[in-house]
Amino acid sequence: MSNRASLLDDSTRLMRDFMTYAVLFQDAVARAAGLTASDLQALGLLINEGPTSTGTLASRTGISAGGGITQLVDRLESAGFVRRERSATDRRRVLVAPVVDEVQRRVGPLYARIASEWETYLSTLSDDDLRVCVDFMAAAVEINRRHVEDSA
Repeated sequence: MSNRASLLDDSTRLMRDFMTYAVLFQDAVARAAGLTASDLQALGLLINEGPTSTGTLASRTGISAGGGITQLVDRLESAGFVRRERSATDRRRVLVAPVVDEVQRRVGPLYARIASEWETYLSTLSDDDLRVCVDFMAAAVEINRRHVEDSA
């Protein structure tokens, strides 16, 4: 096997492992925060993308519009992680908005140790190596996002 083929095989295996352990870590964080994995993923989307309708949140998470997404939002609202608010442009429309300070206060510390380890590792990289990592992760996010949307 050529060096490139070997590297491609390694990258495939490592990406699979990375995604598996990322999901398992997120599950552990969700449990520690008293949330479900779906709750935590929805919070992540709301924090990254801002307030959105329950219908949009349902389609982005793959949770059925109506009962399923309403229960998720109800749980997050009861826990103080989100609030429902009227759209500034269409007062008939209700948006789900993250309470970022509360999420950071209660969930942020659960990421502290892993964030510290990543910070330590990334500090060992040159700017050029770090640029390659950033480009790779940006491409991975975009590819995964596109495939999530295509699967919905």
